[in-house]
Amino acid sequence: MIEYKCYIAKSIYATEEPHALTVGKTKNSEYRSYLKHMVIVHSTSYPTEAAMVAAEKRALAWVKANYDKALVKYGRWQFPTQSPTRTNDWFYVENDKGEFMAKVISILQEDYND
Repeated sequence: MIEYKCYIAKSIYATEEPHALTVGKTKNSEYRSYLKHMVIVHSTSYPTEAAMVAAEKRALAWVKANYDKALVKYGRWQFPTQSPTRTNDWFYVENDKGEFMAKVISILQEDYND
């Protein structure tokens, strides 16, 4: 079944990457979690693919403006000529995970608050 979701997730490599969080979109949460080596900690559902893409763009714009990238195990930085599934959209969030989560969730749910 196709789902349209944006998510916030943490790395499955908790001891090696305790401050790595990612924001993204998916049509299949279980499969995306497997591919990206992550555990989803929040997701927001959307009625259409267009709404999902728009929400992800808003959230990533804010995250990229406020947080540094995290270099995660098996990431694109490690395999520059390959197509790794972990992507470059991992961010280093050390001391303010609660604030990060609250702001990103607020952005992802903007359309619900109209």
